[in-house]
Formats: sequence, C-alpha cells, structure tokens
Amino acid sequence: MSRRLFGTDGIRAVAGQEPLTPKTVERIAAASGRVLRAKGGASSKILTGKDTRESCGWIEDALMKGFAASGLEVHSAGVIPTSAVSALLREGGFLAGAVISASHNPSEFNGIKLFSSDGRKIPDDWEREIETTVGADSVRAGLKPAPTVMAHAFKDAADRYKKFLLGTLPPDFSLKGLNWVLDCANGSASKVAPEIFRSLGAKVHALHDSPDGRNINDGCGALHPKSLSAKILETGADGGCAFDGDADRVLFADEKGRVMDGDVLIALAAKHLKETGELEKNTVVATVMANLGFHKEMEKAGITVLTVPVGDKAVSDALETSGAVLGGEQSGHIIFKTHLPTGDGILTALQLLSLARESGKKFSVFTEMLPKYPQVLLNMKVREKVPIEQCPGLAKAIRESEARLKGSGRVLVRYSGTEPLLRIMVEADTDERTRTIAHAIEAAAQKDLL
Repeated sequence: MSRRLFGTDGIRAVAGQEPLTPKTVERIAAASGRVLRAKGGASSKILTGKDTRESCGWIEDALMKGFAASGLEVHSAGVIPTSAVSALLREGGFLAGAVISASHNPSEFNGIKLFSSDGRKIPDDWEREIETTVGADSVRAGLKPAPTVMAHAFKDAADRYKKFLLGTLPPDFSLKGLNWVLDCANGSASKVAPEIFRSLGAKVHALHDSPDGRNINDGCGALHPKSLSAKILETGADGGCAFDGDADRVLFADEKGRVMDGDVLIALAAKHLKETGELEKNTVVATVMANLGFHKEMEKAGITVLTVPVGDKAVSDALETSGAVLGGEQSGHIIFKTHLPTGDGILTALQLLSLARESGKKFSVFTEMLPKYPQVLLNMKVREKVPIEQCPGLAKAIRESEARLKGSGRVLVRYSGTEPLLRIMVEADTDERTRTIAHAIEAAAQKDLL
C-alpha cells in the first residue's frame, strides 16, 4: 500500500523527519525520475532550484542521487525563486523541474515541488503514481551506496529569469522616480528582487535580504508585513511589497503603510484587464478564502468568479480548464497565466506596478477600492488531523455558527495542507461578532482535538 506523500503544494515536512530524510528523499527522487520519464519527453535533464534553508544542501544531494539512479542528469540553478524554475522550464530543453522549498513555512520545514516541462506543477495523478512507485520493492532494491553525484551548475539561471521578467513588461517600462521598499523574507528573492527593481530605476530599500539558513520567514516577509509598513513610513516611500521564502507570493503596502492582500491585488488586476479587453472569459479564479468583499466588488464590476479549493495548484488547474488568465489567493499567490502558469511574487509585483504607474494614482486609492468584511483567521496546532466530521463538538459548533450567520457571513474550517494546523476562518458583518464566533469554534476544536 502506498503512503500519501504529497499535500496541497508538493511534499512538505520538518527536515530530517520522514519523509524528508536522506534515504527517503533519494527514493522519492528515483521514483519521480521513473514516472517523469515514463510520461514522455526526449530530454533526460532535470532542473533543480532551492530556497535559503540550511537543510536545502543535503536534500539536494539526496535528490541528485535518486534522479541519477533513474537515469536523469541534474542541472542546478542554486538559490532561486520557485517560479524561476517554472519560467526556465518553459524555455525548453528539460524533462522536468524540482524545487527544494517549504515556501512560507518556518526554517525547520522543507519540501519538494515537482514541475513538468511546461512549467506547471505536476498533476495529482502523477503524484499518486510517484507515491506508489516509492513503495515498490524495485525502488528500495535499486538504492545502494553510490559515489557522490555532482550536478551541472546552471550558471546563468538568474540572468535568464530576470530577462524573462523584463520581457513581460512594456518595452519602455521604467520605475524611475519610484521610492520602494522590498521585504525579501531572507529567502529566494533576497538577491534577484532588489537587482531587478534597481535595474528598472527604482530607489530600493531592501529589508530582510541577508539569509543565514535559519532566518527565512522569521518575523518578516509576506506572513509578517509589519516591518514592511514601518519601513515605508520611516522612509516616506511610495509603498512596498513583501515576498515569502520562495518568492511565489507577494503582498503590497501603500504609502500609508496599509497592507494590500491578494484579494485587493487580484481585484485591481482583474478590473484593469477587463478595461483593456485582456480579461479572457471575463472571469477570475479565486479560492474559498477570498473575502466576501472581493466577491461583491467583482460582481459590481461584472466579473465572474470561479471558486476553487486552497492552493495555487488548484487555481492553475482552474485557469487551464476555464480559459481564464488571472487567478490567485488572498495570501498573495497570484497567477498571470499569459506569462506563467504558476504564482510568481516578483512577476506579480512588476505587473501591478506597471498598471498602477499607468493610472498615475497613489496606492492608497487602490487600498480603499475594496471594502472588506471583518475576517478572523485562527491557526490551532493539532497532534493529528482527525476528519472534522468525526469531531462532534467541532462539527456542531460549525453548524450552529453557519445558522447564526444566516447569509451575513461565512465559516471555513479546514486543515493546513503543509503544517499540523487547523485553520478557522470566520467572516461576519461586525468585528465583535466575527471574533466571538471564531473563538467559539476554536474552543470546541480544542476539546475534540487537544
């Protein structure tokens, strides 16, 4: 029987614990290589990238051994945003890509994200096939002590990624005169993001751009935008943006230091694309986390919203099947499908700056564009992810809360796909009501799960 390895965004765990141990990573890579080769493609080359976690080194070594065992030749782009691997794969020449990253998670976590040659995250059925192959005796037997396998260095990966980003902008685009703060989360964006913004003429104040292997996402970046807001106010900047550890998501803050989440950014982009006639199907894709205020704003603008489960992979799949070109998550994963089939924080930042500068408006105008319903999101650590329907007190609290709201708000309770957390989200018409309902559900969850 195969073991479930993949979650909502690849494989994710505490580094050094199963399945992220050297031998298991090697087996995962060997199994992945076999499945990827079976899916077709003349190339035997695989492209790898990683974020700045100290565990990335030994995980990459284990991946190399496993990929080599399956007949693949590894080319390493080194530390680079996750989406850069997607962009480079689309240039051709590779069978697939693998990124070592735990995205927004703390430094003790790490993960493996696999991409097909078209730059998309591999389909669910490929993941299931890899899980089955990992458990096969043939993979276990084939992994015996072997000499160190060296990867070929992809030396110009960062330059080619920057060229790709610039190619998505108008030929005469410039950020000259822009005073901007960048919070790089001590992650993959630490070098490339300030470089590209400065090359476009912006005055850049770089924050958290000195990774040491352990400080990635630590009180900084998209999950902790307070320092971004403070720096904007301190420097009198026009605004700023914060990336997460692997730079596949971004949040903005306006010149007043007010944070603009993914809902605001998607709404801004959707309305602009509709005005220019570029919003295919007049549709945008969002996840179940999108605020009710976002839905009302899109309805007012005459834009259809397709709602999908949490995860940028779900967004990407919906864009592919629907023909829409824009989608994303409240967390800041935003996909401009015309340019790339996966979330890219730096690409998103540049696209939004392009349309904002075209409008000539300050960012505070866009912040105030989207009135949002009060929302509370609570994260509760759990020992085991017991199905919610098997938690009588929690299930009852959810039913009672939904009845109490009667269409004036909503409740969403789910387990994180990447961490041992129960996520409780409540929206209602007042702050007090929202907090009261959220904490009542949390109390019920604690009785059932702790």
